[in-house]
Amino acid sequence: MRSKKKKIIIIVIILLVVVVGGGAIYQSQQKKDVAISVTVEEAAVRRIVATVSAIGKIEPVTQVKLSAEIPGRIVQLPVKEGQYVREGDFLVELDPELYISNLDASKSALRSARAAKQKADADLRRISELVAKGMASEADLDAAQANAELTAADLDRAEANERNARENLAKTQLSASMTGTISLLNKEIGELTLGSQFQEDVILVIADLSKMQVRAEVDEHDIVSVKLGDSSFVEIDAFPDTQFVGIVTEIAESASNVGTGNNLVGEAAATNFDVLVSIVDSIKGIRPGMSATVDIATDYRNSAISVSIQ
Repeated sequence: MRSKKKKIIIIVIILLVVVVGGGAIYQSQQKKDVAISVTVEEAAVRRIVATVSAIGKIEPVTQVKLSAEIPGRIVQLPVKEGQYVREGDFLVELDPELYISNLDASKSALRSARAAKQKADADLRRISELVAKGMASEADLDAAQANAELTAADLDRAEANERNARENLAKTQLSASMTGTISLLNKEIGELTLGSQFQEDVILVIADLSKMQVRAEVDEHDIVSVKLGDSSFVEIDAFPDTQFVGIVTEIAESASNVGTGNNLVGEAAATNFDVLVSIVDSIKGIRPGMSATVDIATDYRNSAISVSIQ
């Protein structure tokens, strides 16, 4: 009985091996019969161009940031963003009351200094005459001369203060230094200006929107290939499926920024250099701050035998 069961198990195992093996052989044969698709491209003479790609922002080629040279509160601001202005147009007025008072005080001090100078000069002439007649001492003459020099210095100081007060009053009114469009307005009526020559406090920006450029950030490994005058194609996100022509006009000598790599995990920080690409085409609707991509042609080979990889 046991021998009979053993024979049945062996027969079942043999049948399973035959079925599995036959299936594997069939599948292998089917795979061999499937054709492999390949693409054939003929070698041809082409112009090969090496490019460097970078992303950046649109900005005007020429723009002026208008700041106040003196502190004050804005009382007039008759312009708005997007407004076209001409050189010399009135743009901003700061509260002039303090500067009018300073000018009045400096004028009064100047009149006093002039009167004191006239009196000192008259005293010097009188003492000189008395010394010549033997009616005054040399000490009196020396004192009169010293007083005349002091009043002369006081007069110079008063004139400088009056001139400075007059210039400060004139600085309460700001006008356009170029013809263009108000591309940015940072202040409103009633706000204060810092009025520092050493700290930028921009009230507004005037830009010539007819000439635009891309400030692109090129990786340090690619910057060595970029040269002034290199042609490029510019793609602006706001104008999809459209390429514009550009030319490299400026290359930074120093790195503009260092990427925020996570040094704790060994990630290297990326260093970039600013490259300015002037857009040759006139583009209606383009605005500062738009995102753009530039492909700068850094090298090319004419009549090169090549095969397309696409």
